[in-house]
Amino acid sequence: MTVFLTGGSGFLGSHVAEVLKERGHDIIALVRRSSQREHLQGLGMRLHEGTLEDAESIVPALKESDAVVHVAGLVKAIRPTDFRRVNEEGTRELARAADRHARGNRFILVSSIAAQGPGDGPWERKEGVPESPVTEYGRSKLAGEKALMEVRGDLSVTVLRPPIIYGPREIEFLEVFKAARRMGVVFCLEPKQTLSLVHGRDCARSIVAAVEMESTPRESYLMDDGAMHTWSGIAAVIAEVMGRRVRMVSVPKVGFMALAWTWQTWGRLTGTPVVMSLDKIHEAEARFWVAGNSHISRDLSYEPEFDFPKGVEDTLAWAREQGRL
Repeated sequence: MTVFLTGGSGFLGSHVAEVLKERGHDIIALVRRSSQREHLQGLGMRLHEGTLEDAESIVPALKESDAVVHVAGLVKAIRPTDFRRVNEEGTRELARAADRHARGNRFILVSSIAAQGPGDGPWERKEGVPESPVTEYGRSKLAGEKALMEVRGDLSVTVLRPPIIYGPREIEFLEVFKAARRMGVVFCLEPKQTLSLVHGRDCARSIVAAVEMESTPRESYLMDDGAMHTWSGIAAVIAEVMGRRVRMVSVPKVGFMALAWTWQTWGRLTGTPVVMSLDKIHEAEARFWVAGNSHISRDLSYEPEFDFPKGVEDTLAWAREQGRL
Protein backbone atom coordinates (compact mmCIF):
# COMPACT_ATOMS: atom_id res chain seq x y z
CA MET A 1 0.00 0.00 0.00
CA THR A 2 1.00 3.65 -0.28
CA VAL A 3 1.64 5.26 3.10
CA PHE A 4 1.80 8.98 3.80
CA LEU A 5 4.38 9.40 6.56
CA THR A 6 4.97 12.48 8.70
CA GLY A 7 8.09 12.84 10.83
CA GLY A 8 10.14 10.55 8.60
CA SER A 9 13.23 12.73 8.93
CA GLY A 10 13.20 12.34 12.73
CA PHE A 11 14.48 9.55 14.95
CA LEU A 12 11.40 7.32 15.24
CA GLY A 13 10.08 8.26 11.81
CA SER A 14 13.31 7.11 10.16
CA HIS A 15 12.86 3.65 11.72
CA VAL A 16 9.22 3.57 10.62
CA ALA A 17 10.33 4.43 7.07
CA GLU A 18 12.86 1.58 7.12
CA VAL A 19 10.35 -1.01 8.33
CA LEU A 20 7.68 0.15 5.86
CA LYS A 21 10.22 -0.15 3.04
CA GLU A 22 11.28 -3.62 4.18
CA ARG A 23 7.63 -4.68 4.17
CA GLY A 24 7.27 -3.58 0.55
CA HIS A 25 5.13 -0.48 1.02
CA ASP A 26 5.34 2.64 -1.12
CA ILE A 27 6.08 5.68 1.06
CA ILE A 28 5.37 9.35 0.54
CA ALA A 29 7.31 11.19 3.24
CA LEU A 30 6.26 14.69 4.23
CA VAL A 31 9.26 17.00 4.51
CA ARG A 32 9.75 20.66 5.23
CA ARG A 33 12.15 22.78 3.25
CA SER A 34 14.58 22.56 6.18
CA SER A 35 14.22 18.79 6.78
CA GLN A 36 17.21 16.45 6.71
CA ARG A 37 16.53 14.28 3.66
CA GLU A 38 19.62 12.13 3.18
CA HIS A 39 18.36 9.05 5.05
CA LEU A 40 14.95 9.12 3.37
CA GLN A 41 16.48 9.62 -0.06
CA GLY A 42 18.81 6.72 0.63
CA LEU A 43 15.76 4.51 1.19
CA GLY A 44 14.46 5.52 -2.24
CA MET A 45 11.10 6.87 -1.11
CA ARG A 46 9.13 9.74 -2.52
CA LEU A 47 9.44 13.07 -0.72
CA HIS A 48 6.58 15.56 -0.60
CA GLU A 49 7.39 19.09 0.50
CA GLY A 50 4.70 20.73 2.61
CA THR A 51 3.56 21.50 6.16
CA LEU A 52 0.67 20.54 8.39
CA GLU A 53 0.00 24.23 8.96
CA ASP A 54 -0.83 24.48 5.25
CA ALA A 55 -3.27 21.62 4.78
CA GLU A 56 -3.65 22.32 1.06
CA SER A 57 0.05 21.60 0.55
CA ILE A 58 -0.42 17.93 1.52
CA VAL A 59 -3.64 17.19 -0.37
CA PRO A 60 -1.92 15.85 -3.55
CA ALA A 61 0.05 13.32 -1.48
CA LEU A 62 -3.02 12.28 0.53
CA LYS A 63 -4.96 11.57 -2.65
CA GLU A 64 -2.40 8.88 -3.47
CA SER A 65 -2.31 7.39 0.03
CA ASP A 66 -3.99 4.30 1.43
CA ALA A 67 -2.85 5.01 4.99
CA VAL A 68 -1.50 7.91 7.05
CA VAL A 69 1.14 7.41 9.75
CA HIS A 70 1.49 10.54 11.86
CA VAL A 71 4.80 10.39 13.72
CA ALA A 72 5.70 14.08 13.59
CA GLY A 73 5.36 15.95 16.86
CA LEU A 74 7.05 18.42 19.16
CA VAL A 75 8.93 16.95 22.15
CA LYS A 76 10.65 20.17 23.23
CA ALA A 77 9.49 23.74 22.94
CA ILE A 78 10.29 27.31 23.94
CA ARG A 79 6.68 28.07 24.89
CA PRO A 80 3.91 25.71 26.09
CA THR A 81 1.67 27.02 23.31
CA ASP A 82 4.11 25.56 20.77
CA PHE A 83 3.25 22.05 22.00
CA ARG A 84 -0.46 22.67 21.42
CA ARG A 85 0.10 24.25 18.01
CA VAL A 86 1.97 21.21 16.70
CA ASN A 87 0.73 18.22 18.70
CA GLU A 88 -2.92 19.20 18.88
CA GLU A 89 -3.67 21.55 15.98
CA GLY A 90 -1.29 19.81 13.57
CA THR A 91 -2.97 16.47 14.28
CA ARG A 92 -6.42 17.99 13.86
CA GLU A 93 -5.59 19.53 10.48
CA LEU A 94 -3.94 16.35 9.19
CA ALA A 95 -6.91 14.21 10.26
CA ARG A 96 -9.39 16.56 8.61
CA ALA A 97 -7.41 16.55 5.39
CA ALA A 98 -6.99 12.77 5.47
CA ASP A 99 -10.72 12.20 6.02
CA ARG A 100 -11.56 14.42 3.07
CA HIS A 101 -8.84 13.52 0.59
CA ALA A 102 -6.95 10.30 1.40
CA ARG A 103 -7.53 7.36 -0.93
CA GLY A 104 -7.73 5.00 2.04
CA ASN A 105 -9.10 5.52 5.53
CA ARG A 106 -6.35 4.07 7.76
CA PHE A 107 -4.85 6.60 10.22
CA ILE A 108 -2.14 5.76 12.78
CA LEU A 109 -1.24 8.39 15.39
CA VAL A 110 1.95 8.04 17.40
CA SER A 111 1.22 9.65 20.77
CA SER A 112 3.09 9.02 24.04
CA ILE A 113 2.73 7.40 27.44
CA ALA A 114 3.00 11.00 28.68
CA ALA A 115 -0.56 11.53 27.38
CA GLN A 116 -1.98 9.20 30.02
CA GLY A 117 0.36 10.20 32.84
CA PRO A 118 2.16 8.04 35.43
CA GLY A 119 0.58 4.92 36.87
CA ASP A 120 -0.16 3.89 40.45
CA GLY A 121 2.06 0.83 40.61
CA PRO A 122 4.50 -1.46 38.76
CA TRP A 123 1.88 -2.84 36.40
CA GLU A 124 0.04 -2.00 33.20
CA ARG A 125 -2.54 0.75 33.54
CA LYS A 126 -5.90 -0.62 34.60
CA GLU A 127 -8.87 -0.26 32.29
CA GLY A 128 -11.02 2.81 32.88
CA VAL A 129 -8.40 4.85 34.74
CA PRO A 130 -8.69 8.44 33.43
CA GLU A 131 -5.69 10.08 31.81
CA SER A 132 -3.76 12.49 34.00
CA PRO A 133 -0.75 13.91 32.14
CA VAL A 134 1.68 15.87 34.31
CA THR A 135 3.50 17.99 31.71
CA GLU A 136 2.56 20.43 28.98
CA TYR A 137 3.96 17.95 26.47
CA GLY A 138 1.77 15.16 27.82
CA ARG A 139 -1.31 17.38 27.87
CA SER A 140 -0.68 18.42 24.26
CA LYS A 141 -0.34 14.79 23.14
CA LEU A 142 -3.62 13.90 24.87
CA ALA A 143 -5.23 16.93 23.25
CA GLY A 144 -3.95 15.67 19.89
CA GLU A 145 -5.58 12.29 20.49
CA LYS A 146 -8.87 13.96 21.37
CA ALA A 147 -8.67 16.26 18.35
CA LEU A 148 -8.21 13.22 16.10
CA MET A 149 -11.27 11.53 17.57
CA GLU A 150 -13.34 14.69 17.17
CA VAL A 151 -12.68 15.09 13.44
CA ARG A 152 -11.97 11.49 12.41
CA GLY A 153 -15.05 11.17 10.21
CA ASP A 154 -14.72 7.86 8.34
CA LEU A 155 -11.10 7.27 9.33
CA SER A 156 -10.15 3.95 10.90
CA VAL A 157 -7.96 5.15 13.75
CA THR A 158 -5.30 3.55 15.97
CA VAL A 159 -3.29 5.48 18.57
CA LEU A 160 0.04 4.17 19.88
CA ARG A 161 1.51 5.41 23.18
CA PRO A 162 5.18 4.41 23.42
CA PRO A 163 7.27 4.95 26.58
CA ILE A 164 10.89 6.20 26.43
CA ILE A 165 12.25 5.30 22.99
CA TYR A 166 15.97 4.89 22.43
CA GLY A 167 18.26 3.46 19.77
CA PRO A 168 20.34 4.53 16.76
CA ARG A 169 19.75 8.13 15.67
CA GLU A 170 18.17 9.14 19.02
CA ILE A 171 20.16 11.86 20.81
CA GLU A 172 18.31 12.66 24.06
CA PHE A 173 18.51 9.28 25.86
CA LEU A 174 21.98 8.90 24.34
CA GLU A 175 23.09 11.41 26.99
CA VAL A 176 22.52 8.66 29.59
CA PHE A 177 25.06 6.47 27.80
CA LYS A 178 27.49 9.36 27.41
CA ALA A 179 27.42 10.14 31.13
CA ALA A 180 27.96 6.46 31.90
CA ARG A 181 30.96 6.25 29.60
CA ARG A 182 32.60 9.54 30.59
CA MET A 183 31.82 9.72 34.30
CA GLY A 184 30.71 6.22 35.22
CA VAL A 185 27.33 7.44 36.46
CA VAL A 186 23.65 7.34 35.54
CA PHE A 187 21.80 10.32 37.00
CA CYS A 188 18.17 10.24 38.15
CA LEU A 189 15.79 12.24 40.33
CA GLU A 190 13.67 9.39 41.73
CA PRO A 191 15.92 6.37 42.47
CA LYS A 192 12.92 4.07 42.99
CA GLN A 193 11.28 5.00 39.71
CA THR A 194 10.04 2.05 37.66
CA LEU A 195 9.76 2.70 33.95
CA SER A 196 9.34 1.13 30.53
CA LEU A 197 11.65 1.40 27.54
CA VAL A 198 11.38 0.41 23.90
CA HIS A 199 13.97 0.29 21.13
CA GLY A 200 13.19 2.51 18.13
CA ARG A 201 12.99 -0.38 15.71
CA ASP A 202 10.58 -2.32 17.92
CA CYS A 203 8.38 0.75 18.24
CA ALA A 204 8.47 1.14 14.46
CA ARG A 205 7.54 -2.52 13.98
CA SER A 206 4.47 -2.06 16.18
CA ILE A 207 3.43 0.98 14.14
CA VAL A 208 3.76 -0.88 10.85
CA ALA A 209 1.84 -3.84 12.29
CA ALA A 210 -1.04 -1.44 13.00
CA VAL A 211 -0.81 0.00 9.48
CA GLU A 212 -1.18 -3.43 7.94
CA MET A 213 -4.44 -4.17 9.75
CA GLU A 214 -7.64 -2.73 8.30
CA SER A 215 -8.69 -1.93 11.87
CA THR A 216 -7.62 -2.85 15.38
CA PRO A 217 -9.82 -4.12 18.24
CA ARG A 218 -8.67 -1.23 20.44
CA GLU A 219 -8.23 2.43 19.54
CA SER A 220 -5.07 2.86 21.64
CA TYR A 221 -2.11 0.67 22.54
CA LEU A 222 0.97 0.77 24.72
CA MET A 223 4.17 -1.13 23.98
CA ASP A 224 7.55 -1.75 25.61
CA ASP A 225 10.44 -4.20 25.58
CA GLY A 226 8.69 -6.62 27.90
CA ALA A 227 10.51 -5.60 31.08
CA MET A 228 10.17 -3.07 33.88
CA HIS A 229 13.31 -1.05 34.51
CA THR A 230 14.82 0.84 37.41
CA TRP A 231 17.67 3.34 37.17
CA SER A 232 19.96 1.06 39.16
CA GLY A 233 19.11 -1.76 36.75
CA ILE A 234 19.73 0.49 33.75
CA ALA A 235 23.12 1.44 35.20
CA ALA A 236 23.98 -2.24 35.74
CA VAL A 237 23.14 -3.21 32.16
CA ILE A 238 25.13 -0.31 30.72
CA ALA A 239 28.07 -1.25 32.95
CA GLU A 240 27.98 -4.84 31.72
CA VAL A 241 27.81 -3.86 28.06
CA MET A 242 30.50 -1.17 28.38
CA GLY A 243 32.71 -3.33 30.54
CA ARG A 244 33.24 -0.64 33.14
CA ARG A 245 31.90 0.38 36.53
CA VAL A 246 28.74 2.47 36.32
CA ARG A 247 26.70 3.54 39.32
CA MET A 248 23.36 5.25 39.75
CA VAL A 249 23.48 8.72 41.33
CA SER A 250 20.32 10.27 42.74
CA VAL A 251 20.35 14.04 42.30
CA PRO A 252 18.40 16.10 44.88
CA LYS A 253 15.32 17.79 43.48
CA VAL A 254 16.79 21.24 44.09
CA GLY A 255 19.74 20.27 41.90
CA PHE A 256 17.46 19.10 39.08
CA MET A 257 15.41 22.28 39.41
CA ALA A 258 18.52 24.46 39.15
CA LEU A 259 19.70 22.57 36.05
CA ALA A 260 16.24 22.70 34.48
CA TRP A 261 15.89 26.42 35.19
CA THR A 262 19.29 27.09 33.62
CA TRP A 263 18.48 25.11 30.49
CA GLN A 264 15.00 26.62 30.22
CA THR A 265 16.33 30.17 30.59
CA TRP A 266 19.08 29.55 28.06
CA GLY A 267 16.50 28.16 25.64
CA ARG A 268 14.27 31.21 25.92
CA LEU A 269 17.17 33.66 25.57
CA THR A 270 18.56 31.92 22.50
CA GLY A 271 15.27 30.82 20.98
CA THR A 272 16.33 27.17 21.23
CA PRO A 273 13.84 24.49 22.34
CA VAL A 274 15.18 22.33 25.20
CA VAL A 275 13.96 19.03 26.62
CA MET A 276 15.09 19.70 30.19
CA SER A 277 12.65 22.18 31.75
CA LEU A 278 11.01 22.80 35.10
CA ASP A 279 7.88 21.16 33.69
CA LYS A 280 9.81 17.94 32.96
CA ILE A 281 10.60 17.49 36.65
CA HIS A 282 7.03 16.25 37.14
CA GLU A 283 7.81 13.29 34.89
CA ALA A 284 11.24 12.68 36.40
CA GLU A 285 9.90 12.45 39.96
CA ALA A 286 6.86 10.26 39.22
CA ARG A 287 7.21 6.80 40.74
CA PHE A 288 5.77 4.63 37.96
CA TRP A 289 5.95 4.94 34.16
CA VAL A 290 5.03 1.39 33.18
CA ALA A 291 3.60 0.70 29.72
CA GLY A 292 3.27 -3.04 29.23
CA ASN A 293 2.40 -4.73 25.95
CA SER A 294 -0.29 -7.32 26.66
CA HIS A 295 -2.96 -5.80 24.38
CA ILE A 296 -0.67 -5.04 21.45
CA SER A 297 0.95 -8.47 21.72
CA ARG A 298 -2.46 -10.15 21.58
CA ASP A 299 -4.04 -7.99 18.88
CA LEU A 300 -1.06 -7.17 16.63
CA SER A 301 1.20 -10.17 17.40
CA TYR A 302 3.82 -7.73 18.67
CA GLU A 303 7.01 -9.26 20.05
CA PRO A 304 9.98 -7.03 20.94
CA GLU A 305 13.20 -7.93 19.16
CA PHE A 306 15.42 -5.91 21.49
CA ASP A 307 15.73 -6.47 25.21
CA PHE A 308 17.66 -3.71 26.96
CA PRO A 309 21.15 -5.33 26.85
CA LYS A 310 20.80 -5.97 23.10
CA GLY A 311 19.39 -2.48 22.61
CA VAL A 312 22.30 -0.89 24.46
CA GLU A 313 24.79 -2.82 22.33
CA ASP A 314 23.01 -1.72 19.15
CA THR A 315 22.85 1.92 20.24
CA LEU A 316 26.48 2.07 21.35
CA ALA A 317 27.66 0.48 18.09
CA TRP A 318 25.85 3.21 16.14
CA ALA A 319 27.12 5.96 18.43
CA ARG A 320 30.73 4.82 18.06
CA GLU A 321 30.36 4.58 14.30
CA GLN A 322 29.00 8.13 14.21
CA GLY A 323 31.67 9.47 16.58
CA ARG A 324 29.09 10.41 19.20
CA LEU A 325 30.79 8.65 22.13
